[in-house]
Amino acid sequence: MAGATPIALAQVIRNLQAGLARERWRGLSRHRLYDLNRHMDLKKALDMARSLLATKNGAEAPFFK
Repeated sequence: MAGATPIALAQVIRNLQAGLARERWRGLSRHRLYDLNRHMDLKKALDMARSLLATKNGAEAPFFK
């Protein structure tokens, strides 16, 4: 993902946001397929993609835990 263009990164971010929204829905509805580890991994990946996009756009990357 490091060599991706900003447009490709934006698409990745949109996909991660959609996946995270689905996983949040599963958690809130106590769906049997909800997985906390998948939820955390999606959030970490989204934070990393946003940080990478921010650095590619010349902004300083925010600090994520």
